[in-house]
Amino acid sequence: MGHHRAPAFDSSSVDVQRFSEHQNNRRYLHARTKEGLGRLYAMHWPHLQLETARNVRRTPLHSRLAELGACFGEVNGQERANWYAEPGTKPEYTYSYGRTDWFHRVGTEHKATREGVVLFDLSPFAKFEVAGPDALAVCQLASTADVDVPVNKAVYTLFLNENAGIELDGTITRLEKDRFLVVTPSFSRQKSLAYLNRLAKGKAAAVFDATAGLATIGVMGPRSRELLTRVSPEDWSDEAQKYTEGRRVEIADGFAYSLRVSFVGELGYEIYASADLAVNVFDALWEAGQDLGVRMAVTTRWIPFVARKDSVTLDTTSGLKTIPMQRAYASPSRWTSPVDLSVAMRWQNSIQRNLSTVRSM
Repeated sequence: MGHHRAPAFDSSSVDVQRFSEHQNNRRYLHARTKEGLGRLYAMHWPHLQLETARNVRRTPLHSRLAELGACFGEVNGQERANWYAEPGTKPEYTYSYGRTDWFHRVGTEHKATREGVVLFDLSPFAKFEVAGPDALAVCQLASTADVDVPVNKAVYTLFLNENAGIELDGTITRLEKDRFLVVTPSFSRQKSLAYLNRLAKGKAAAVFDATAGLATIGVMGPRSRELLTRVSPEDWSDEAQKYTEGRRVEIADGFAYSLRVSFVGELGYEIYASADLAVNVFDALWEAGQDLGVRMAVTTRWIPFVARKDSVTLDTTSGLKTIPMQRAYASPSRWTSPVDLSVAMRWQNSIQRNLSTVRSM
């Protein structure tokens, strides 16, 4: 362990917080433990999926994904599509140490993402609301980036431990003056919740787990805007919603929160619909996009950044936008406490080492 009780190595594979709370259920453990022991001396195939205690946590779109040929895997105890089978074939793994049987399917998803429009079920994202008079202070303390931004503005940021090691990454969107939406990777749900609650302790702020209540549909690709205009009367132009901006929109037969962010190298939006409206929104998008060649894709298609020397290239509608790497990760120079300053110094040194590495590429 390092200083201040923070691990001095990447402990994600052994961190007890990697489990969902329901995975401590005795019925669940009884089934999973038998399989775990039984597989001890079996072949440990790449991408091996466990078979017991499955279909416990499912997203609101689970049945739709199954109808479209999803082969499900489990992350944080939740079912999520790992890949989609060809029509007429069974979505099952054929384990191998060679090229997988779903390799070419992934290639077609890449092509569709770059040339047309695809839908992602991003509902497994861990989602939290931080609200109250001290909500901004909690989010500022949590993140390396400055999140004191205008309402409906999203910021990509890192979350550090007290040794300046990276624990998480994600986005923080300011929904109101004293209300923020924090989105982190699905496997980090318990860790993120504990992290935010520790920071909020003793402050006039509350943390709410919104993961199950909000579905998230990623509409990605160069024709994503064209698809959205077919199911929503809103103006989807650059002027109406710029990159990293969010807003409440009318869509399908209801309303949702639209966040214009994309990590696929193309135009894209994340549509946050309440769980009870998710299927309605998805069905409208799927039906309206048939002549556009809409297809499903999975989160392995995501490519956060392209590092080029001392800058980072991000997606914009009109092309690629290049910003200094320091801005992408954001300097924590606004920190003021003695502990914060020591963390900031280690963070700045880490950034300089990373810049040196990238410049030599």
